[in-house]
This record gives sequence, structure tokens and C-alpha cells, in this order.
Amino acid sequence: MTEAVAVEGLRADRKATLEVKDVKSLRLPELTHDFLHNFGVHSTEQFAEMVRTLLDRRLEYTQAGNRPRTGAAAHRRVGHLGLANDMLMRQAHKALQRRVLEMREAA
Repeated sequence: MTEAVAVEGLRADRKATLEVKDVKSLRLPELTHDFLHNFGVHSTEQFAEMVRTLLDRRLEYTQAGNRPRTGAAAHRRVGHLGLANDMLMRQAHKALQRRVLEMREAA
């Protein structure tokens, strides 16, 4: 009997018989000239570099999306654009207000 079911009345002993008809396996494609050409590369080394670059970009994008949005980060981001100080202060204030609202809703 499983103990994972929260409602006691739904717990029950069950038996099942399964028949395996087929076992699938992943077969990678051969790195032929035509396959490589589909990706715009001409060698396995270029293909490996392209894949590595794409994975690095995806990792950077994912990490950037998970960074906390703070007033200091907004200040640095906007500061690089050379915007006026009062605009920076307004954006920091809005970011702070949003964060306070998020924290109140989470409580």
C-alpha cells in the first residue's frame, strides 16, 4: 500500500502486469558533410564550436533572467546609457515600489 496518498479512503493495494513490446533508444545522426552543411559548418570541429557557443549563450541568457532586479542593478544598467540623475532616481523608486508590492502580495 502506498503511503503517498493523502486521503486514507483512496489508498488501495493494486497489482498490474505490463508487457514490454519495444525498447526505444536514441540514435545520434552521423556527422556527414550534408548534415554539417545544414548547420552552415564544414567540419565536426566547427559544429562542436557552434553547439558550445549556443549553449554558452543560452546559459548566459538563463542566468541573466534569474538575477535579482535591484535598484543598484537598475542604476548600473541605466547609468551606462548616460541618462539624467532624476530619471535614475524615478526608476529606482518605481523598482522599490514594485518590490514592496511583490513582498506584500507574497505575505
